[in-house]
Amino acid sequence: NLDLLRCYILNVKTSISRTRSQSWNNCLLAADKIYTDWKKMGLYRGKADQAFCNWFVQFVCWHYFTLDEEARAKLAAELPQYAEKYKLFSHGPKYYYMQMDYEHFKSLIG
Repeated sequence: NLDLLRCYILNVKTSISRTRSQSWNNCLLAADKIYTDWKKMGLYRGKADQAFCNWFVQFVCWHYFTLDEEARAKLAAELPQYAEKYKLFSHGPKYYYMQMDYEHFKSLIG
């Protein structure tokens, strides 16, 4: 969409990329929606489980490292409950396609 591109290029203060720190938890809300829907449809098993865990770790790391410090702290405080909910550490690092993303995610939790 050209309007979105213009907002990004022109550094519009109300663009999504400029207001992400105000909605720092949207990545978690989106993940929960996908997780819940997949569970309801019986899709969250096997390779889909692995794909979701990999996507979540990568997406959250990208999101975290592109936020301001205040939003990062808020996001990091929420991550342990998501790691537990999605059983992200029960598989081990080889479960992840990008092991560096897995290690980054672990470091966010402390």
